[in-house]
Amino acid sequence: MEKTNWPDEKEKIGKVFRQIDSEKFSKAYSVDEVRKKYKNAYATWVEDDDCKLLENFRLGKTTKELARIFERNVGAIQSRLKKLLEEN
Repeated sequence: MEKTNWPDEKEKIGKVFRQIDSEKFSKAYSVDEVRKKYKNAYATWVEDDDCKLLENFRLGKTTKELARIFERNVGAIQSRLKKLLEEN
């Protein structure tokens, strides 16, 4: 097994991180762009919406239907349901 020279490895890694210019790496999307399709994207969930979400889910609505109702994407609905169901 080859011995790793950690100081050299750390220096290489440091150089890579120093080369990264955060301004050159922007998100592939913006909140404004996402909100054109999902009005409530990235908005804070409120207790009333949590209750309505659970109620509708328990009534058998699909995540796709819930996404339409709450104007959020399916992933946001799934994540919130997971959180709420783990708490209860």
